[in-house]
Amino acid sequence: MKQYLSFVLCGMLLACSGTYAANSEDPTKIDKQSVATVTEPAERSYPETKRFFSRIAQQNRYLQCVTAFSELMDSQVIFNASTQEELPFTYYGVANEIVTDGAVIDKTSVPVLVEEGSSSFDLKFEAWTNPVRSEGGIFETELVWTYQAYFIDWNNDYEFFGPDEIGESVGTASSDNNFGDPAGSLDNGWKRTFPIPENIKPGTYRMRVVYAEYDNDMNWPEILYTDLLGYLQNGVAYDFSIEVVASGPVLRIVNPENGGRLKVTDEKGGEITEGTMLEVGSKIVIEAIPDDYYFVTSMMVNGEEQTVVDNTCTVEVTGRMVVSAEFDAYTCTIPQENSEGAVVVKRNGTPLFDGSLIKSGEELVVSMEAGLGYAPCSLNINGEEVSFLDIKEKIISVDGDVVLTNPIFVEGNMMYIEVIGEGEVEVIRDGVKLENQSTIFMGDVLSIKPITSEGYVTSGIYMNDDYEYNWLEEAPASLQAYKVSASEELNIVAEFVVSTGLGNVRDDHVAIPSSFGNQLIVSGELGTSVVITDMAGIVFCNLVLDSENLSIPTSSWAAGLYIVKVGNKVAKSIKY
Repeated sequence: MKQYLSFVLCGMLLACSGTYAANSEDPTKIDKQSVATVTEPAERSYPETKRFFSRIAQQNRYLQCVTAFSELMDSQVIFNASTQEELPFTYYGVANEIVTDGAVIDKTSVPVLVEEGSSSFDLKFEAWTNPVRSEGGIFETELVWTYQAYFIDWNNDYEFFGPDEIGESVGTASSDNNFGDPAGSLDNGWKRTFPIPENIKPGTYRMRVVYAEYDNDMNWPEILYTDLLGYLQNGVAYDFSIEVVASGPVLRIVNPENGGRLKVTDEKGGEITEGTMLEVGSKIVIEAIPDDYYFVTSMMVNGEEQTVVDNTCTVEVTGRMVVSAEFDAYTCTIPQENSEGAVVVKRNGTPLFDGSLIKSGEELVVSMEAGLGYAPCSLNINGEEVSFLDIKEKIISVDGDVVLTNPIFVEGNMMYIEVIGEGEVEVIRDGVKLENQSTIFMGDVLSIKPITSEGYVTSGIYMNDDYEYNWLEEAPASLQAYKVSASEELNIVAEFVVSTGLGNVRDDHVAIPSSFGNQLIVSGELGTSVVITDMAGIVFCNLVLDSENLSIPTSSWAAGLYIVKVGNKVAKSIKY
């Protein structure tokens, strides 16, 4: 059985295992050979927090923005989420299942700055008020239905049980919840004051703000990490960092959570790092360095906005200097895809996603991809309705946020192509070849062209079961621009038959038509013989022209291809 020894050294737990023996020559030294195992210092962590939802439809309980106010900083944005991903939203899928993911959201990268000796600081909390979309559906804002409590680890022991470390719960768990702020509301946010115990030294302290749906009567903050095992009912927790700054002309650099960073130098260009004591009366140069796709919106010194030229400003040291900056980026808002279709935005051929960052001056290509049975109609681009009936794509030059809304797709009908015999039918719309079972729309202009195989000719084209055209000569002009005139499916049937090698005859003496219906009119010189047979050689007519235009009744003849011989002229003709 192993024996374990543990030592507390300067507040750090050291865990050791094994057997230790003194060196026989020097009892104050440990014989290294006898040490079985020595582990690294155990990593400290805060009490585990988990969450569960009794009603998963109410899981949109997130903060969008938190702003700090203190004697040191008039206002300081700790975080401000502009997209669902930045919340960050973590989908919860099974009611009453206890999970760790998403229970605590870490927002410690931008600390809340307070001056040593301050008695309090304020935080303003603003809820995420947009719907949250996920694989589980669309969730509306439900944060107002929770209570708020807080914990601050003032003694840095990685627990929330010390004096002044547990704050009381506030709120009413109702749609008009003000979380203890008389002026607070869902639209305006809520402000809360947090006391600072006396004699808190400069340093960094962990703060946890908790939202949960426990009843206030049970004093749930006191037992959250004991009897309640750290489980949050229908809520979420946020971790913040409280940084107490010492008095004196110290440089404090506050870099935002994202968007860029600050660089501070003296007038000679030498970089000054955070925590450096400054000389009152000297000057410092502050440079904001944006991340890709970001730009500088403001630079502040001790909470006062500065005049910025080329992302740089120069200020005189008057005491403690807290320098900060805000960055922003343009985004592209893209509607969610559905069964009717999708809006596609590409940058240099690469698709963008909803909330993607975009840069001023670059070009975006916007298109609409219709779902089965639909066609693109229109799209709202930055407040302007753009028609996609006659265009495939729209090129946008970015000069701000790009907001795409209200995509409209129109419902179409199917086009079916059937081929009888050897050949194919080419249907083209707007220069694009349509395949069988393509979607067409009323008003579409189609070019329809039969393509015969070797040894075959086109005998006819059928539209929706009605014989419309024959193709013994060149295609009629009407089929080069066939306009879909009805909101119904279109059936195209092309019939191809074996070629006889005969062509139609048109000259000054003889005229043989390429097609006929219930009568065949043959023109020629008087006394010229007329012989008509089918493809099997059966004679249907054998007579002599007794007039220049002979009308031959054919109502009893079967539809198909016939050989017509007038004198020494021979041609093929189709009965339809």
